[in-house]
Amino acid sequence: MILITTYFVPSEPKSPISPISGTQFWFNYVFPLPRMFEFAIGMVAARMLVLGRWPRIDLLSSCVMLIASIAVAKHLPFLYTFGICYVLPLTALITECAARDREGCSPIFLTNRLTSGLVKSPLASTSVRVSVSFG
Repeated sequence: MILITTYFVPSEPKSPISPISGTQFWFNYVFPLPRMFEFAIGMVAARMLVLGRWPRIDLLSSCVMLIASIAVAKHLPFLYTFGICYVLPLTALITECAARDREGCSPIFLTNRLTSGLVKSPLASTSVRVSVSFG
């Protein structure tokens, strides 16, 4: 999709918020086709977690991978920085947090005073918990 956006979508006029045109931004970030890959990878990761086949990756490694992907993205063309750089590290981080939550062990950044206060706030008590079964 990035190649199509680069060569076939008009690059003028430039967007005021990014170095590419608004049309390129839409095709590369908002258009559902590039998002479908991220959605599918999330479904596969969730299914692997439910089936017990998710390889355990500690949170520190997941965070280091995410920071490394952010550092690499700074040196790539702007069109590559939307999702393709971050999808695997973020999938690892989110799925590892879900695995810890499933085991009853909160991630370290959800155990401090600020976040535990947010969870116990009146706004949190108004939310509805939905369970999803994968058959």
